[in-house]
Amino acid sequence: MKKSIVFAFIFLTSMIGFAQTEKGGWAVSASSILSFSSSSLDGASDNFTSFGLSTDGGYFIEDNLAAGMILSFSSSSNGSIDSNSLTIGPLARYYFNGTFFLSAGFGYTTSKTKTDFGDFTTDGGTLLLQAGYPIWIVDAVAVEPALNYSIGTGDFDGNKTLNLSVGFRLYF
Repeated sequence: MKKSIVFAFIFLTSMIGFAQTEKGGWAVSASSILSFSSSSLDGASDNFTSFGLSTDGGYFIEDNLAAGMILSFSSSSNGSIDSNSLTIGPLARYYFNGTFFLSAGFGYTTSKTKTDFGDFTTDGGTLLLQAGYPIWIVDAVAVEPALNYSIGTGDFDGNKTLNLSVGFRLYF
């Protein structure tokens, strides 16, 4: 009996997901990050605050294949150092049977940093790779846990990041 219920749940979940990734549909997501840390080393205190807002969206050009854009903004402050960055670029995402997905994109990033010693601007690109699984809350809304990997180019050459994320995505 339990096996039948599990099989029915998996079957229905994959059918709902497949219906949302058909040619002609749209998908839009948004996520944000807010962090604060404070530390003290040998009597000197150090505070770090970070905020980020990211969105992406795409149009399903074929069943299970969406092409779109990414846009993100981040701001951080660490004592007398303030930094803001903006990223924009193309993105492609492929869904395997409407469930598991892989994404690839390239974002152009410009970052401005202000310090006591002057202002600095850095520019470069970031190759973005992502793998995840949409968990359908209702017919057109999914929570998407994902594994993300990015590789920097230009002024960001050598920067590599691996992290886990959870976001929300709307399907139209």
